[in-house]
Amino acid sequence: MTIFRFKVIDYTSSGVSANDNAIETNPDVSDFSVMKHISDYRKEIDAIDHQLSDLLGKRFRIAEKVAEYKKANGVPVRIQSRIDEVLKNAETNGKANGLPPRLGYFLWQEIIAATCFMEEDRISGAVAEYSEIPDDEAEIL
Repeated sequence: MTIFRFKVIDYTSSGVSANDNAIETNPDVSDFSVMKHISDYRKEIDAIDHQLSDLLGKRFRIAEKVAEYKKANGVPVRIQSRIDEVLKNAETNGKANGLPPRLGYFLWQEIIAATCFMEEDRISGAVAEYSEIPDDEAEIL
């Protein structure tokens, strides 16, 4: 039997609290119909992941054009008012689409950071290098 641990983090106005929980799993689940059903969901998730990657690629191609404009006109990469606007939109859109509270906000923090990194590379003329995180350093969420 495997027990997965996860932590629910609650970001409230009074601070951050965490709730550790455990889920008990049954290693003897072998019902083909159950696994087939999960497989169908996984295929749907994979298709959505492909769409998300496509949209993120489009977003980054536009951000590359923005970086070229910023470079040509001496505009800073990080404009806090724009970052705040994007984060607010992400949180509002996330709520409207039934995402867990604040998930949109936190996902877009990462997207913004990656976009700014790319823009800074474009402006400086550097070539970004990306590498995989070694398994022993990766954290499973």
